[in-house]
Amino acid sequence: MLRVMLGRHDAVPLSAQESLAREPTSAGEFAAHYSSSLKDGKWRVVLNRPFGLSPLAEQRPRITGNVNVAYSGMPWVFPLPISRRSRLQPTDSFPCGGCAILFPEATAAAKPTSRQTMPHRQLKDRVMAKNISEPTGSSPVITHVSSSTGFRGKLVSSSGEFRTHVDTATMRRRLRENARRIHIAQNPIPTMPDIEDALVGSRGKDVLPAAVFDGSTTDIEATCAKWASGQPGADNVWINIYAADAGGHPVEPPLYDGFAAGDSDRIEDLDDPMVKTFPLSVLPTAAGEDQFFVLRFVQGSGFGDEYFSQDYAFEADRRAPGGDSLVHPFIDPNVIRNGLTTNYLDANGGKLLVVVDPYDDQQPGDVLQAFMQVVGGTTPVPTLAKTVVNEGDIVTLEFLKDDLIAGGINGKVEVWLTCTDIAGNTATSPNIQFDTLLANAPSGFGPIFVPEHDNNGDLLTDTEARLNPAFFVPGYVNAVLNDVVRVVVLDAAGNEIMYEDIPVTDPAADPIVSGAFTLQELYVIQEAYGGNPVFSFTMTYRILRNPFTVDTLQVTTINCDLTLPGGPDPDPETPINENLKPPTISGDNVIDETEFSSPATTLIPFEAVDGTPAFELADAVQLFITDMSGGNRVPVGVPVSVTDPGADLTTIQVPAAMLVVGRMYFQYSLSRVVTGNNTVMAWSPIQPVTVKSSDGLPGGPNFLPLDSSIFRDADQTRGAPPRPSYSYTRVGDIVSGGPNPYRDMLVRIHYYENMAVGDAIKLKLEGSHSFPNYGAPAPDATFEYEHTVNGTDLTNRPTAIPEDVLPGTNPPAAEPDQFVDFVIPYEDVRKVNAGQPGLGSMRVSYEITNVQGSNTSDPAVVLFATIDVRAPA
Repeated sequence: MLRVMLGRHDAVPLSAQESLAREPTSAGEFAAHYSSSLKDGKWRVVLNRPFGLSPLAEQRPRITGNVNVAYSGMPWVFPLPISRRSRLQPTDSFPCGGCAILFPEATAAAKPTSRQTMPHRQLKDRVMAKNISEPTGSSPVITHVSSSTGFRGKLVSSSGEFRTHVDTATMRRRLRENARRIHIAQNPIPTMPDIEDALVGSRGKDVLPAAVFDGSTTDIEATCAKWASGQPGADNVWINIYAADAGGHPVEPPLYDGFAAGDSDRIEDLDDPMVKTFPLSVLPTAAGEDQFFVLRFVQGSGFGDEYFSQDYAFEADRRAPGGDSLVHPFIDPNVIRNGLTTNYLDANGGKLLVVVDPYDDQQPGDVLQAFMQVVGGTTPVPTLAKTVVNEGDIVTLEFLKDDLIAGGINGKVEVWLTCTDIAGNTATSPNIQFDTLLANAPSGFGPIFVPEHDNNGDLLTDTEARLNPAFFVPGYVNAVLNDVVRVVVLDAAGNEIMYEDIPVTDPAADPIVSGAFTLQELYVIQEAYGGNPVFSFTMTYRILRNPFTVDTLQVTTINCDLTLPGGPDPDPETPINENLKPPTISGDNVIDETEFSSPATTLIPFEAVDGTPAFELADAVQLFITDMSGGNRVPVGVPVSVTDPGADLTTIQVPAAMLVVGRMYFQYSLSRVVTGNNTVMAWSPIQPVTVKSSDGLPGGPNFLPLDSSIFRDADQTRGAPPRPSYSYTRVGDIVSGGPNPYRDMLVRIHYYENMAVGDAIKLKLEGSHSFPNYGAPAPDATFEYEHTVNGTDLTNRPTAIPEDVLPGTNPPAAEPDQFVDFVIPYEDVRKVNAGQPGLGSMRVSYEITNVQGSNTSDPAVVLFATIDVRAPA
């Protein structure tokens, strides 16, 4: 059942089958029909004609039920036949002239052209509706923005989506519906230059941007098509401005009532379309806010009903995009760290990308653009602008190489981002700074080359690696003095393993710089590639020109097979592989008088020091007689092939004719065929061997050895010619307030021929009170020291001493590892006195006795050390 309520009267039933028979033609007929319908229970609902008599002024019907609203073609009658297409609930309302039609959704209702002056002002929860047929002359639009300077701006709307920062989805939907209802004025009108873009109708938004409020604008001008029904001499027209609620509807009372403000005009004084202004100051907005308002044109005599235009919703958008601060533009960290170069741009398609992450209050239609400018400059180079399509988009902007060069970009620059929303509000991000090198930049790079690799079938073996293979960087364009070439070795993932910085000393040279690899460095690279001795690595180089780093993008691949018999070398800086064990000669490395006339046996261990096999099948072993430093090698026989990698090799013998009484040194090489049919060779440690004869005097038939190395901890670099010398630092008691780690003098008797357990050594030091040369012996500064050789003395031991770290301490290049040390107290050394205690010189000699007899150092040789061990004052 449809129920019609007349004011406070009870509801009267109305059949759902009844409809209008015809429309009344006068107010009298309307009233008569109204009365008869009331009596008969048959209804014809009629709305008052705009600005005419209103027979329903006192009795306003409210209709509930299912209705469809359509416009009949006459401006003052709305027939309301029953329809199933609209379902109404008595909990929602819609202002409809003299009526309030209750319904939940605005899908089938029309916006009326007039309103009563009383109860509907208090109606709440009203909703907007789609217009089905728009009455002529009832649609306002803001067309001008007036300012005190005389400029005018055009502010129009077009069909499109309204945006709000704070309102609900319902607000946005209602505003979209409202936007489709507004008649858009397209007349060209002069615009304010500073807000022209913000006020273009094609931007699809009715907005007053921040520029309007922050500039010289004082009034806003609006237009509306003129009502044909206005009565000259009786009706006035004015503007009302309302705040919009969450649904986009006007909130009573108005913020601005033009009639009350005395700003109304006689209708006959207005053109068609009607033009009115309202003060900008009536809009209660603050910087950073985004608010919605509703504008209505109102017509009335002041005595009868007021009639109003359709609502015009607009936005006062004083909020710049990005919230409190627009995001920084994101640029490749390598550019920020190393600078922007032409080489980088060429490697990236001639572009520098600027990535803009989602930012606060991001909305479709926002226009993003980045700018680059030399710090202190005034002419920025822009990217092409891009428009945000969806909220949450990541936007990528591009600086083009040609644009940057044409714009004079070079040196330290700053980059910033601007974002302009569809209201015309613009936010600027903080800038970021980095260096650019786009003029006279290094270019024309070629790959690194390694001759030892390139000339050996593109392979480095252990043999080449021990020669410290050199690498060369070719010359390049725009090289300058003090450029630094950084040569970089990369791992399989492209990360740096090691690098070397080499300064450019001759910009015209080609190759421009060079360097070399050590075996130890190649071992580090091998570990980075998994530890397999067969591997390939890549190397590149960069040009450092403070503060820029230019990546040349030149990559060279180096193939390696560092296989080494005996396994990896623990100390690649030495010529031997310390992981190999030395040979054993004659069982105990001593050939006595009974074995001297026979061949000596040899044992080459199959096991390495680390317990891994030293041999592989078909390895070649060659034994050599050498000196203590590994020089002057003499092969013993011919190479022997390994037939059993799991057994010691014992087939090599040393002929008796090659044995020499005294101290001999033996070493073997171990060779193996590797990649590319290359042969690599490892050298074993040197094995000292004692060879005794029937003439068993210490030192043999000649004098005992005597040279400056007997003063083992002396400074061997002073004097002309250099002679051993001692200072307080080397022998004194106290230094820097604490015990001296180098205290006392060290005299070392090195291995001598026929050295054996039980030998009696007598060392003699004769001081002289002469300085710096040796003079007459001083009995009060002469000392003798004795020692009997024991088994420890004949054991191979480390030869280094703490004083080796001091400048001037020069141990023998190849020091025998069997020796006897005499420690001479500081108190004895300072007995020399050339005017002061501790100043003078000291001569050394020694004698050794065994069961065969005695032998001495050469008495004709005066070997002495200069002494100045005076304590600092």
